[in-house]
Amino acid sequence: MPDGKVLSGCEWGNMLLWDGGLIKVEICKKGKKSCHSGMIQQFFMDEGELITIGVDGYIKVLFKSRLYCIQFYPRIKTKFKE
Repeated sequence: MPDGKVLSGCEWGNMLLWDGGLIKVEICKKGKKSCHSGMIQQFFMDEGELITIGVDGYIKVLFKSRLYCIQFYPRIKTKFKE
């Protein structure tokens, strides 16, 4: 990420936002559903859009406005960012 944070996938299909070696936020879909049905294989950043490719065969896009939300509010009270 541009601000030095690291975004990774996890076995259950969500994304983890790391800062300073600690997980700050687990990113999932609304209703605490997984982003992908299974592990995320690849991430691409293109003009402010995050593109994920999962073992479930789907290609998904997280738009720039949602990324800003993650950057400006990394310390939310819950474990999840939907």
